[in-house]
Amino acid sequence: MRYLVIFFILVFISPAEARKNWIKKDICKKKKEKVELCKHVGKSLYLRGREIGPVVGVVYLKKGQNRGTNQRRSAEKTGYYLLINDMGDMKNLITSPFTSDHWFP
Repeated sequence: MRYLVIFFILVFISPAEARKNWIKKDICKKKKEKVELCKHVGKSLYLRGREIGPVVGVVYLKKGQNRGTNQRRSAEKTGYYLLINDMGDMKNLITSPFTSDHWFP
């Protein structure tokens, strides 16, 4: 019985929490939202001279909310986070707050 419970947790609960469909949460596609960061969608994001990947959207997260894709990663502060396609896989986007270390060419 114990193994059945562990199997249930691993198969049905863990993947559902870890996987987020960030594109559904993208606020730039909503006509009501006018967010300054949306102007960067489609541009490549750079950090310390290295290209991270293209920005595909922006999401609003509250402090402590999960901002990870494959593992839990808490948002450090409430605000807007860039959705970055760093590996060419729209199911595994990374979220990043825009900081002074980031830049666009």
